[in-house]
Amino acid sequence: MTRVAPAVLVVAMIGLLGCGVPTQRVAHTVPDGSVPSGLLDPSTPTSTTLPSSTATADVTICLAAPLGPLVTVSRQVRAGAKIDELMNQLAQTPSPQERAVGLTTLVTSGDTVSVDSGVATVKLGSDFASSSSADQLTAVAQIVCTLTNQPGIGQVQFQLDNANTGVPRGDGSTTDGLVSRSDYPQWMPASPT
Repeated sequence: MTRVAPAVLVVAMIGLLGCGVPTQRVAHTVPDGSVPSGLLDPSTPTSTTLPSSTATADVTICLAAPLGPLVTVSRQVRAGAKIDELMNQLAQTPSPQERAVGLTTLVTSGDTVSVDSGVATVKLGSDFASSSSADQLTAVAQIVCTLTNQPGIGQVQFQLDNANTGVPRGDGSTTDGLVSRSDYPQWMPASPT
């Protein structure tokens, strides 16, 4: 029986070696008709790109309520987004849920912002000048509320056509100087407790 086992092992190894894929030493061309459908089409992608997962971050913006102070809402933006993205969020139409409770925005698109030494400079779009004084007050309060809610920003300067411009304050006066949350006390949301 010990002599049969080595013979069986040799026969099994020869059988396994015979089942392999034949090899060629030289490359051969294959006629186009033998290539599977789509592989010769130059528009067919040859690799797959997986969608990149984009990290997001929550930001807080201030929307106008029908009565009373502004209301803070959270929005998702791309992580590391620039401060201009806050202005874009303010100019967007509120979500259906936000509109259902009467929230709105009077900030228009085209406003841009830059920050230097704790002061945000907002370059207002041309729509601002043609707005009513009540709408201007609400828009300015929304911008001040949103921007000063960001770390490191305490005051806001407004410009129109690259020059400081007068904006309404909460007490009814107008200023072309720096404004802060204290200029709009009745508009600022209640602090969370």
